[in-house]
Amino acid sequence: MSSVRTLPGMPATPRLEEYRAKYEEIFTFDRSASGVLTVKWHQDGESAPWTLALHRSLPEMLKDAARDVENEVFVIGGTGRDFLQYATIPQLPVDPDVAALAGYVNKPDQQAVAGEPDNFFWLAYEHIYYDGCRMIEAVVNDIEVPTIGVINGSGVHSELALLCDITLMADDAVIVDPHVRINWPSGDGIQIAFRIAAGYKRATYAMLMAKEITAQEALEWGMVNEVLPRADIYPRARELAEELASHDRILRRVNTQILRAPLKQAVQQELRGSLGSELFSALATYNTHRSKD
Repeated sequence: MSSVRTLPGMPATPRLEEYRAKYEEIFTFDRSASGVLTVKWHQDGESAPWTLALHRSLPEMLKDAARDVENEVFVIGGTGRDFLQYATIPQLPVDPDVAALAGYVNKPDQQAVAGEPDNFFWLAYEHIYYDGCRMIEAVVNDIEVPTIGVINGSGVHSELALLCDITLMADDAVIVDPHVRINWPSGDGIQIAFRIAAGYKRATYAMLMAKEITAQEALEWGMVNEVLPRADIYPRARELAEELASHDRILRRVNTQILRAPLKQAVQQELRGSLGSELFSALATYNTHRSKD
């Protein structure tokens, strides 16, 4: 029986047992009695690689969990050694006989589709642009309650934690935007996260140079709130989350939306255009290299 008051006969909202079963191959869920939901992505209980399945599942899962009225604070991060496996991004541009997105799938039936170069174009829209926009918008817009991002290790897509209201980082992890290393612009939302968290000059330098930002630098730059040993990072995140969960429910939710307003504005103003520009550049570069074959 829900502790949240609502009128009788209203439509049911998602329940933890439902989306836990739906996404169990990609995420683990743990919720405390006070409503602190800890979500970790994984693969077979270890660090998860970045795949198109994860890219699609993240916004879907966050939308489901965000609509569950029993969730009062979110803790979001990775499993094991890595935030997201650090060395899984394939180099681009690739040989035209090898599909540019084949490295982002890990199931045979998906590899058969992603392994066809001519499929790159519709895959780029459906699974990079569409899913990428919804992923960032889900973190920033769909979750009404406070969020704590946990950078439990090094890895790609650190914006998932940096865009949270509070961010913790393991003391031996690094943050890096690898886009220029794979011949893509930085337009998928990481530029918003870096710029808001680190400031224009530091963020621009870090992205242009693919600089690896240490935990201490991230703390000094204001990108993260606390740096901790790996073993302590999730316990500390839950400690902070429980403190937030102790606040009045309406106050907690409304205050979160007030404080998050500049971030929402930045995402609304920039994300879809910048990710579109990123895909244009990637497609143009990819097609240029294909035409040389």
